[in-house]
Amino acid sequence: MTKQLLITFDYELFLGNRSGTIEDCLFKPTNGILEVIERKNAKDRNEGALIENTLTVLKRSKYFGYNTNDETEQKYYELALELNITWLNRILFLKLL
Repeated sequence: MTKQLLITFDYELFLGNRSGTIEDCLFKPTNGILEVIERKNAKDRNEGALIENTLTVLKRSKYFGYNTNDETEQKYYELALELNITWLNRILFLKLL
């Protein structure tokens, strides 16, 4: 039996004299976590997941051309992940208004 882990991000930046830079407080930790995130195996993927739907739309539009190699697949995944994170951040921001 496998267990799933959901990691969320909640950053509070204090931009006073004693705080670090935005690079150190926000971008470096996020990039470190993104290096660990991996896509599920093909048999374990959820077809209705937001990221899978985003990947389908990007691939159908041939956003990165007609090549289907590992490098192109990685580009599609990175773009889909970036879009999903942006969309979710905007939804959460609107919820706070």
